[in-house]
Amino acid sequence: VTDECASIEELSQQKALLKGVCHMKTSKAEFERINGLCKGRKLRTLLAPSESWKDYKYNFPSKSHKDIKELQQVLASLRALNCSPSPIVICKAINGKHLRYLDLSGSDIVRLPDSICMLYNLQTLRLIDCQKLQQLAENMARLRKLTHLYLSGCGSLRSMSPNFGLLNNLHILTTFVVDTGDGLGIEQLKELQHLSNRLELLNLSKIKSGENAKEANLSQKKNISELLFSWDQERYDKPNGVEEVLQCLEPHSNIQKFEIRGYGGL
Repeated sequence: VTDECASIEELSQQKALLKGVCHMKTSKAEFERINGLCKGRKLRTLLAPSESWKDYKYNFPSKSHKDIKELQQVLASLRALNCSPSPIVICKAINGKHLRYLDLSGSDIVRLPDSICMLYNLQTLRLIDCQKLQQLAENMARLRKLTHLYLSGCGSLRSMSPNFGLLNNLHILTTFVVDTGDGLGIEQLKELQHLSNRLELLNLSKIKSGENAKEANLSQKKNISELLFSWDQERYDKPNGVEEVLQCLEPHSNIQKFEIRGYGGL
């Protein structure tokens, strides 16, 4: 109605009529044309969902420094970006001042680049079905305004980022992977009091003791409605130890759905 929204096809066909476009979607793999079509425009939203890139070989990492600079100018004013091809290059090109919403779902990213940590106003980060993702950015705890972090389907993720508990504005956290290093344990959940909806806790065999499990403070997280507890496939020589951990992970009574996988207790 306002002529603020357009697809890239409309933009190329009616360039003169669409000077006020702020929100754009690419339905085909036409990312190369964005630089030329968007010069001088202050884009707020760019949607290039992963289904648009199926079976499309876009050699983005080979882009020249000049191309990246031009892309930076196009992305500088964005508030929302959904783009899965070559997310590392995309992340380098994003201006951290404005971006609130970033969706890299379905990408082949293995490690989330540290440049993500410069997006100080980021509120939503979606990494759904990033099946090769093994590691989050080291300094993600800097993203203090983050309220939604989606990690469903990230089956290769080994741990969270250190000191994850500093992200105390989180309302949605789909997955927490327990590890044994400093700042990587279950106790990082203690201060995340606003968590709601579904939470999956993975690698629970790495919890050191019942006392350690209590530090997650699950009983005080009254807005969580669904829980998944998952132990990895290690054998348990002391079943009473894992039973103590389960007992100390007792959630709030508001839970509506509860799943347990790989539990080694009697």
